[in-house]
Amino acid sequence: MDRWWLSEYKEVVPMLALLKSLERRRLMITISTMLQFGLFLIALIGLVIKLIELSNKK
Repeated sequence: MDRWWLSEYKEVVPMLALLKSLERRRLMITISTMLQFGLFLIALIGLVIKLIELSNKK
């Protein structure tokens, strides 16, 4: 009995799981990058505000 479909199935299923895992990892990296950029912007805006306050005091 020819079971070519079984060997192909065994190759396809791990690949689908791998693709979903990579997709989730890529999504987590994207979310992490967006959060880090947001924190960077908040820190930069805070720094600019402090510098403006210091320059107005003199």
